[in-house]
Amino acid sequence: MNDFESAVETFVRGHCFMKSFAHPYVFERTSGVWVLKDGIGKKLRRVTRKAEVVAFGESPEFVAEFARKAKLGRHFISHMHTPADSSDDIRAAYKASGYRSMLSEEFFVHDMRSIPHYDCEPAVRRVQSIEDSDKIKMHRRNRKAIRDVDLTAMNPEHRLYAVIDGNQAYGWVGSVPLGSDTWIADLFVRKEYRGRGYGRALMSAVMEDDKRLGINRSVLLASGAGARLYPHLGYDHIGTLQLFCPKR
Repeated sequence: MNDFESAVETFVRGHCFMKSFAHPYVFERTSGVWVLKDGIGKKLRRVTRKAEVVAFGESPEFVAEFARKAKLGRHFISHMHTPADSSDDIRAAYKASGYRSMLSEEFFVHDMRSIPHYDCEPAVRRVQSIEDSDKIKMHRRNRKAIRDVDLTAMNPEHRLYAVIDGNQAYGWVGSVPLGSDTWIADLFVRKEYRGRGYGRALMSAVMEDDKRLGINRSVLLASGAGARLYPHLGYDHIGTLQLFCPKR
């Protein structure tokens, strides 16, 4: 498995973890295609979430045919590719196969060798109480930002960091350790608090802890402002995720 392919697998595993808070979201792999979908939980979901196909190293035509044969119903395709591949050609191929383009995000990794340090006021702190977790939850449409079990665990599967002042959460970011890699999840700074350095300080804090805990590579996806921020923190842009869905 090459470096890009293993980074894609880190994305898949981290993404499934973050979607499994309330109900399992699982993946299976066939060649260069991962299928992500609802798993079996303690009770059935009232609404089944759309399946997702993550592809790397396969042609759009192959991936579209794979999805058709798998009879996935409503689904998305996330096509991962390196900068050497033409985004325009990939979009054209999916369009010809009956898909429409939805969005694209940039794929970044950090080798953890040199981590810049940034402070902010109030300071970044790790979220370790339900009280702090609830301050973030109120800005996430009542969705938990972290599982209760990970708040005070000795070896949590997910760590969450936030800038909190009184009852207000200004921003937050999570880390999901997966072996020697980590998946960076949900860096978010509320609109009214942007431009104050909170994003840099949050990323600095989470990377410093990840390195201290033995992480050798940090993996994330970014859109918009994030894609401009991460290179300043030492992240390398290694590729792009293009998202597609069937036209019908």
